[in-house]
Amino acid sequence: ALAARAAPATAADARTLVRDGMAAFQAGQVERSIDLFDAAEAADARVSTRLWQRGLSYYYAGRFKEAANQFTSDVAENPDDTEESVWNFLAVARIDGVEAWRRCGERRTGRVDAAATAWIVRKSVEDPATPRTIRVAAAAATRPRLHGISASR
Repeated sequence: ALAARAAPATAADARTLVRDGMAAFQAGQVERSIDLFDAAEAADARVSTRLWQRGLSYYYAGRFKEAANQFTSDVAENPDDTEESVWNFLAVARIDGVEAWRRCGERRTGRVDAAATAWIVRKSVEDPATPRTIRVAAAAATRPRLHGISASR
């Protein structure tokens, strides 16, 4: 694994590893993408609170606790980012259910449009077909994009 090799020492190396992680995610290599994002963090700890891509990888790998932790960190860094808030709520709901998600939403102090976020998350949590719907839509020619990462798998 990547942890066995020496960690890169520069911010440029970290940026390259993040790009490689994004490419691995797009190729459906979710666990590899996590390894690459971890290596990016080892190269430059300053990227830790901005690795929303790793949060997506954790989520798609079924590692919801780690996804929630990553997105919580990301939202603390950028409280105006609605999409990261939504992913955070989805991860929390997958761990502890919708009531935990609601409590998480009530504690939220960011400047995100709470009504829009709540609607998106509620629809995603209440509709069990949503993950499948997302995957089917991602496979279509339009290829929806999430923060610059194609949601291909």
